[in-house]
Order: sequence, then C-alpha cells, then structure tokens
Amino acid sequence: MSEKLFFHLRGYRKRAALSQQELAELLGYSTDAIVSRYENRVRSVTLENALRFEAAFQTPVSELFSDQYAKVELSVINRARVMHAAIECEL
Repeated sequence: MSEKLFFHLRGYRKRAALSQQELAELLGYSTDAIVSRYENRVRSVTLENALRFEAAFQTPVSELFSDQYAKVELSVINRARVMHAAIECEL
C-alpha cells in the first residue's frame, strides 16, 4: 500500500498570503473545498496536484513533501550501496 502524501499546506498558503479560494483558483478548481480537504488531511495529494503546488509556491516537491522525500532518498541510497557492494564482489 502506498503512503498518503501530506504536507503542511496551510503554512505554505499563509506564507504566500493566499486564501483557500485563491489557492484553489491557482490549482484550477472553482471552489476552495479541495484546499480545505488537503489542509485537513481528508484527501491525499496526487502527483499532478503536488506539481501544481510546486508551481504555485515556487518550492520543489522534495521540499514540500520533505518527510516523504527523506524516506525515499534513504531507501534509494541504501539500495545503491547494496548494488555497489554486489558489483564489487563480482570483480
């Protein structure tokens, strides 16, 4: 099962001085309901919306979702070490 993607949307939105409605319009929605659902962690963020948030806040997805990114990064680094060790053993 994949992990739900959440981030501190309210903080980013407030720092950008945007209302929920304004952010919804930037994301391409007609009402602020989606933003409210994201802020209240009722709805998980899709990749497409993560990229929209990146564009709206001019902040890389890896920073917006820093907790999830750190987990993924560590996992990839660990796999790379295993692969490297396996290659070294073959030599």
